[in-house]
Amino acid sequence: MMHLMKSLIVAAWGCGLVCTAGMVQPDLLKFKDGRTVTAADWSARRAEVASLVLPIEYGRLPAVPKDGVNVIEVSKSSGLAGRQDIFFRTLKASCDMDGKPVSFLINIWGARTNKKLPLLLEGDGCWHCLTDDIILHAVDRGWLVAQFNRCEVAADNNSSVESTLAKWAWSYHRAIDALLKLEPRVDPACIAITGHSRGGKTVALAGATDARIA
Repeated sequence: MMHLMKSLIVAAWGCGLVCTAGMVQPDLLKFKDGRTVTAADWSARRAEVASLVLPIEYGRLPAVPKDGVNVIEVSKSSGLAGRQDIFFRTLKASCDMDGKPVSFLINIWGARTNKKLPLLLEGDGCWHCLTDDIILHAVDRGWLVAQFNRCEVAADNNSSVESTLAKWAWSYHRAIDALLKLEPRVDPACIAITGHSRGGKTVALAGATDARIA
């Protein structure tokens, strides 16, 4: 349902859909050929809506790298704000973005446990909004917290804003790839993302284009 809501919001905003007599036109729960969309059909309709919205609103997201994401552990330590029950590690993710090599660091904090934990992923390392207090609150509530800098993938400037947002959304997808590959405590069924300002616009797009994100 969350993915449905996200997609409907993005579609209504980006495609110039109109409301008449309380109804969104065209009907988002009908395929372009007029067939009614059932719950089992939603993945196909979601892809159809995305094919209409993305070129208009954001441009195409970069392709999923055919060779996947390479991940290595850069460092590992313990402790945050004097708390030795919290681990800290840094991963480096590297991959191809439409023929261009890109890499970025991912910092991870969490409780020392072997259990699967929900993940909160933040891509605003460029803004330094994720304070120790925020991390501690999240970890104490049973979350893994991860942060990367989306600007390592695409610069934050005023040129081609829509294309930049698409690249940033793509970077959230690749960060998830990396975390699922090398952080065994991530529960793949419980992944949430967050962002600030244009990072907030980015996570709306990233969540609407990757079903792994809750």
